[in-house]
Amino acid sequence: MKLINQNTISLGEYLPRFTPGTPFLIEGCMILQCLNGNASFILDFKRYEICPGDIVFLFNDMVIELGERSDDFTVRYVSITSERVFELYVKVTSQKLWDKLYLSPVLKIEDRYKEPFDKWLRQCLWVEKICRKQTSDSIIVNAVLSLFMVMEDIINKNEKDVAVIEYCSQWKLLGGFFVLLSRHYMTRHNVSFYAESLNITSDYLSVLMKEYIGKTPKEIIDEKLVLAMKALLESTGLSIKNITDRLHYEDSSHLCKVFRRHTGMSPAQYRKSLSK
Repeated sequence: MKLINQNTISLGEYLPRFTPGTPFLIEGCMILQCLNGNASFILDFKRYEICPGDIVFLFNDMVIELGERSDDFTVRYVSITSERVFELYVKVTSQKLWDKLYLSPVLKIEDRYKEPFDKWLRQCLWVEKICRKQTSDSIIVNAVLSLFMVMEDIINKNEKDVAVIEYCSQWKLLGGFFVLLSRHYMTRHNVSFYAESLNITSDYLSVLMKEYIGKTPKEIIDEKLVLAMKALLESTGLSIKNITDRLHYEDSSHLCKVFRRHTGMSPAQYRKSLSK
C-alpha cells in the first residue's frame, strides 16, 4: 500500500493508519472507494460513516476530522492536484451536482452503477501502471472529468437525486450555509458574506444557527479555520505567516488569538506538541 500523495496526480490502494481526531486538509480532489472495513470522519460538524462499497468525494480546501477506523479499513483512490481540479469546476457547471457532492460526500452506489464504477477505477489504475507519468496524468484528469459529466447527466435527468433534501426552508438555508462555508471559508471570514449569498440578514442566519446547531455562524467559521490551521501545522512546514496568508488573514496575531482561544495554546506550541 502507498500513501496518498496530494502533490501529484496519484491513485492506488491505501491502508490508512491515522489517529482518530486527526484533521486532514484536502488539497485537490479525492475520490475514494471503500474496499474493506469501515471508518468515519467529520465534515462541517456532521459525522459520516464509510462502509465497503461506499464512494467518498472530497474537494479542495475541505478539512475533515478523521474518526475511528477498523484495522482492515482499505480504500482505492484517485487523487488530483488543486491545480488540475479547477478544470473540473470550469467544465462541469451543474449546481445540482456540486450541491449533492458537498452536502452528501459519501454516496451509496446503486447496484446498477457498481460494476461500471468499479471498471472505471480499475481502468484508471491500469493506465497509471502502463503509461508514462505525463501521459497517465492527462488521461486520469480526463477520466475524472468524464465521470463527473456522467454524474451531472444522471442527476439532471433524475430530480429525486438532488441532494438538497426537502426539509423545511430553514434546513435548506443551513445546508446552503455549509456548502458556501466549504467553498469559501479560507477567503471569506465575515458572516455577512454568507448571509448575503443566501439572501437573508446576518441576524437571521445567527438565529437559525443558534436554534438548529447551537453555535453562531462566526463560531463555526472560526472552528473551520482552526481545523485548517491544525492540518497545515501537522502536514506542512509552512511558517505561521505563510499559514496566515494561505487563510487570507491580514493580521497573524488575530488568527493566533483565535487559535489559542479554541485550543488553549499558540500555533507554535501546538506544532511543538506534535513531536512529543
